This record gives sequence, structure tokens and C-alpha cells, in this order.
Amino acid sequence: MKGIDVSEWQSGLNLSRLKEAGYDFVILRAGYTGYGSTRVKDKDSEFEGFYEQAKRNNIPVGAYWFSCADSADQGRAEAEFMYNKCLKKKKFEYPIYIDVEDEHWQASDKKGVTDAIIAFCDYLEDKGYYVGVYASLYWFENKIETERLNAYTKWVACWDKTKPDFKYNAFDLWQYTSDANVLGMRIDADESFIDFPSIIKDGGFNGYTETPKEEKWTGAYPELPGRGYYLLGDGYDEYTNYQKDIKDIQKFLNWAINAGLDIDGCYGPKTEESVAEFQKKVGIKVDGSYGEQTLDAAKRFIKYI
Repeated sequence: MKGIDVSEWQSGLNLSRLKEAGYDFVILRAGYTGYGSTRVKDKDSEFEGFYEQAKRNNIPVGAYWFSCADSADQGRAEAEFMYNKCLKKKKFEYPIYIDVEDEHWQASDKKGVTDAIIAFCDYLEDKGYYVGVYASLYWFENKIETERLNAYTKWVACWDKTKPDFKYNAFDLWQYTSDANVLGMRIDADESFIDFPSIIKDGGFNGYTETPKEEKWTGAYPELPGRGYYLLGDGYDEYTNYQKDIKDIQKFLNWAINAGLDIDGCYGPKTEESVAEFQKKVGIKVDGSYGEQTLDAAKRFIKYI
């Protein structure tokens, strides 16, 4: 699915024509933190108007905060402001992101900006939102401790014609240009690789209510195969590594979707059916084979109990 991300710089944009222009969703800047020493926070002047337009035209919507945070306290403060002034009582079909690209406060403090990202995301996750981080490919590789961010979805900016390689698990949203002509305006354009509206509807979102979910997030399942690809028929030859990995897959499926599989290390029809059920649940290609895309989805899977 293709979408756009907009802010007050696109004031006057008519979202009622977005779908006919070939775009499926919109990510809105909710607000930003200023560069000054006091790092004043402010709401984007077009956020409410764009949000109302998106809802009126049944356009799935997400939001982001332009951050200047370089510590956990700063990141949490940004998230708290965003929640109280922008997000509260609103419904989002795409994630809520922290946008880290500030050269003044963030570029020279890799640990600090990562601490800020985690605090921001954890605060809003506790409020029930599906959360993530936006940055350029260069920042993910050089300015952030990205290996600490496996729990959050990632939105990568890389203005190129081909999807970039990414060495930190997977990323779900790609900003592929800053120069799309959309309804007569120059706008950032994005491609989404997973069906966020379905995933969030099935349990990754509860921000519309006043209080967070009562359920507790169990976190990612601790044991997953180190690789894909497995498919129907694997494991029956008793090849040790195959059977161990397939047992981990079966344990994961029992945990994630209550599959009720026997943990026998054999990729039989029931395991294939359960993998297909999981693929459908997370919005990826449904073929019953446990490949790299399914492994990446399992690493990102959020379960509530």
C-alpha cells in the first residue's frame, strides 16, 4: 500500500481526492520539539484539520512527532505531550512514530537518542498505541543503537527507486521519495509492506479509549528459528537442526494463535495450516511456508493476554 506523510507545510491539501490519486493512507505530523535550549513543544497547526479530513474520507491514518530528545526523560516528555495534546480520544490505523533526525541535539549522542526513542515508545505503548521509530537509513546505521529497538516497528527514509537493504531485522514502512507530486503538491511518499489496519484492529491498538488495555503485553516469544525457510515435509528425516527449529515454530504458533500443535519437529499439514493462519492474522502473504517474511513477522508479533 502507498501513502503520504504531511504536515503544516502541505496546508490546503484536499485529502478527499487522495485515493483517486493512488494513495491509501496518510501519516500526519502531530507536532514537534523546537531547537532552542528550552526545547518547546508545539502542535502542528494542520494536524486536527488533516485528521478530520482523513476520518471523513475513510483514509487510514497514523501520526509522528518530530523529536529533539536525547535522553529518556526528554523522550518521555515528548510522548506525554503528544498523547495529551494530540492523540487522546483519537483512533489511528497506522502506528505512532517518533521522528529522529535532529542534527543539533541528537546526532552526537547515540545512546541518548536511543534511550529517548525507547522511553517515547514505551510511554505510548502503555497507552495502547502501536508504536515505532522513523529515521533515515543512514541514521539507523550510524546515529542510533538500532539493535536495541527490535520491539518497535521501523519507518525508513531512503529516497531511491529500489527498497534498501536493512540489517536490523525488518522495516515495515519505506519513505521512498520526498518529491512526489500528489494533487499538485510536493509531498513525501511512502510504501507499507504490511497491513497495519488489520494488525492494529486485531490487538495492536487501544488508543481510542481513555485508559490503556487491562491486558498485559507478554512481549516477543523468546525462541524463534535463526533462519527461514521451512515448508511442508521438512523435519520428517530427523535432521536435528530442522527438527529443533520446527519445534520452535510449533511452540511459537501454540503461544501466538493457540494452534494446539504437537511439538514433534515435523512440518506436517497442521503446522502448515497454522502458519497460514498466522500469516493471515499479521497481514502478509498466505502460503503456509515459514520463510523470512514470516520469521520477521514473528519477531515483531505483539500478543495480549
